[in-house]
Amino acid sequence: MRSAWAHRAPRRLAAAVAAAGAATAGQSGDLPASIGRPATRALSGAAGLTTLDQVATRTEAELLALHGVGPKAVRILSEALAERGMSLR
Repeated sequence: MRSAWAHRAPRRLAAAVAAAGAATAGQSGDLPASIGRPATRALSGAAGLTTLDQVATRTEAELLALHGVGPKAVRILSEALAERGMSLR
């Protein structure tokens, strides 16, 4: 079904979805590798967040609402932001 959609979808959109699906922890922007693949895919694909600066614009509740992002990923992201003197909104 996904390949049929990709064949009919606009090329730019299909490419963005494919890139988000292939996102791996530690290779998507500056997101920490320790958040895991599901959280990385959720952040980069569904929400379009690939950097910690972008993550800092969201609240904990907004991140937890993303399928694939759990309390552990939010804790790791919060710690990474704190190391940079930043925090979630």
